[in-house]
Amino acid sequence: MKAQRAARAEGRGIWAKGTPETLVTSVNAEEGGKVFLRVVSCRTGETRAEHQREDYDVCEEICHGPAISGSCMLYVPYGLRYENRPECLQR
Repeated sequence: MKAQRAARAEGRGIWAKGTPETLVTSVNAEEGGKVFLRVVSCRTGETRAEHQREDYDVCEEICHGPAISGSCMLYVPYGLRYENRPECLQR
């Protein structure tokens, strides 16, 4: 957290455009299809799981928090991340 606070204060790396209140670190699907976000607080480092809806499309952008201070991540099911990758993951 000390190194992260310094980078945020100096506007380095991913913090160059500001610091979101929370950062989405992963999008996960439970058995049965319910999707949840793993979210970390940029102030405390605390993580939590937050349930979301069940019907995300592959490559859909999933956001958490207000547009000005939140963060987003693309939803790609694990089975498509390395083989038969969707267009949004191709270079």
